This record gives sequence, structure tokens and C-alpha cells, in this order.
Amino acid sequence: MNKYKNMEDQRIKILAQECGDWVSEQEVAIETIEILAKQMIPYACKVWDWGDGEGGYVTRLIAKAFLDAGFNYLGQREFNSLSKSRQVAKLRRQVLERDAYRCQKCGDWHDLQIDHIYPASKGGKTVIENLQVLCGACNGKKAAKVECGVSNG
Repeated sequence: MNKYKNMEDQRIKILAQECGDWVSEQEVAIETIEILAKQMIPYACKVWDWGDGEGGYVTRLIAKAFLDAGFNYLGQREFNSLSKSRQVAKLRRQVLERDAYRCQKCGDWHDLQIDHIYPASKGGKTVIENLQVLCGACNGKKAAKVECGVSNG
């Protein structure tokens, strides 16, 4: 922590020299975060595709570091949802692979969406057995209907 305090003091001096005016703590904080983020890029790029493939793993590491340091910048519920979004991404990929990236109604491979066979709005669970791949057109026609012979079992 002392290392960062020294870096902050140096940054205040540099900004004060550059601006010639009083520099707010917020400006220093933003500038420091930008510097640290730029330093992190080469390392983050190596693991960016892990997990959800969209930087979720890196975001989760950053959130965990803040929480471990006692800064609850995200509510616990929001932090847990990062993990949930990674789970949803994994489940989505599993369903797409199981259904061979094809709509289960018409066989199309464009505008693919994951659909609840027994709709979530009627109590259907988000589990692989209750999910299917549909194209946008077929999913729009189905909407929240329960198809014949489908139970919530």
C-alpha cells in the first residue's frame, strides 16, 4: 500500500506541474487507475478469453482484489452475478454444441437463441435438459407457450 501512496504523491506533483493548478484527489485517482490499467493490459490479454470469453475472468479477479482489500465497490449480489454470467455462458455453449448450432425446429443456423422448452415464466428451470437452440423466427413464434407433451418434471 505504501508503494501506491508514493506513486500517488508523485502523480500529484506531476499533475500539479502540468496543470499549474490545484489537482483534486479524484483527478489523481482517475489518472492512477488509468496508469495501472495500461500496465495490466499485457497480462490481462493472456487470460482475457478464459471463462466467458469476454474478459469475465479478468473482471472477476479485479472484483475479488477489491473485496479482499475491504472495498465493496460492487454489492455482494452483483459480484456473485459475475460468476452466474460465466455459468450462463458455459451452459449456453453446451446447449449450442449439443444441438450442433442448428435451430431444433427448422434447422437454420442464423440468429440462434437459447430457448426454455418449458418457459421460465411458467416455472421452467434453466438446466441443460430444459434448453434448446431456436432461430429468432422460431423462438418468436413459440414465445412463452408450452408445447404439447412437455412437462415441467
